Amino acid sequence: MKKIFLDLQSVELYGWEREKSLCRVQAYLSVLRSGSVFAPLKIWRIRDGRFHLDKDSLDAENPALKDGGHHRALAYYLAKRALPAIITQELSHLPSYSYRIQDLELVEVQGKSMSVDAYGRLGQ
Repeated sequence: MKKIFLDLQSVELYGWEREKSLCRVQAYLSVLRSGSVFAPLKIWRIRDGRFHLDKDSLDAENPALKDGGHHRALAYYLAKRALPAIITQELSHLPSYSYRIQDLELVEVQGKSMSVDAYGRLGQ
């Protein structure tokens, strides 16, 4: 498995979830801005140059520990920092259930949501 750093401002990273918690993304963003880093995310390389979070690496026997990396990837994107990642396999095509990380909705506690781009424009 090869470790790489993805510039999420210039490459496309996909995941399988459509919405994520704004509160959790803000917490990860705060940690990144303090100078800390997170463990590399496991990802798949798609042959056309895109990437996808590795859904197969989740622990099905421990659902409480499931972390596909969506929140961390969003935090790295918003912080404009390179995302550390490990490529676990190469796929010929993007899975049909894929959503671009940069296009996910951030959901607030009250159930309101906003796009990642709208949040970024707020200068958070």
